[in-house]
Amino acid sequence: MTYTAVLFDAHGLSQAESVATAIRVWNKNNINDLRDMLRELRGYEDGMELIDMAELPTADIPADVDTSFPVWAIDASGKMLVGEDADQIMSIEEYRTLAALK
Repeated sequence: MTYTAVLFDAHGLSQAESVATAIRVWNKNNINDLRDMLRELRGYEDGMELIDMAELPTADIPADVDTSFPVWAIDASGKMLVGEDADQIMSIEEYRTLAALK
């Protein structure tokens, strides 16, 4: 049973609300989990209205990272959720290489 299914069963939340709650409490360990939850939330009508993308949980983003790239969040291992739709993953090293080329 997934984390969101547990929330749904335990608290009577809708599936979309359950996913939005799971996003808000993401543990910052694996950026793939955050990306997958965002993809799932997009599948629900008005799902993305349940969260504020600017308030996604994140590990500390280093000062040299321009979040307007856009970088939405970073996990504990330095993998970042990037792209206009927050659907791509890039390591901090890949980001720094691209930034150096500009």
